[in-house]
Amino acid sequence: MGSARSFEIALLDRAADGAHIFSSFISDSGTGFAEYNGQLPPMLQAAGTDAYEGAHFWLYCGGQDHDGQTCRDMEKMERFIVSHGGTVDAFNEYPQGGHGIFSTVNPGNGRSNTELAAMLDYIDSIGNER
Repeated sequence: MGSARSFEIALLDRAADGAHIFSSFISDSGTGFAEYNGQLPPMLQAAGTDAYEGAHFWLYCGGQDHDGQTCRDMEKMERFIVSHGGTVDAFNEYPQGGHGIFSTVNPGNGRSNTELAAMLDYIDSIGNER
């Protein structure tokens, strides 16, 4: 599943009749705006103002991904999440990164792994703080 779908999965999980299985969601380099010509995906457009109530998010984007458009879109998603009752625990932007934290941020390709380590630390913290 691409990260663009993570926002929709979060909506389904947090819905009144949702399973409420997940407390946190990680979104890496995808928002859904690209697939809908710069518009918010239809499923998100219909979301109520409390759609993400209780949900936590960890966001990542690479500054070189689509000439920075992915990061600008991720900033829109951050505002959307907060305005719909969710919490963004961290927004990590790696200016030199491209699409995908695993392919553009790792010691093997000579790039910083600070963002990757931050994501793994976040995963380790889930359940300890909430």
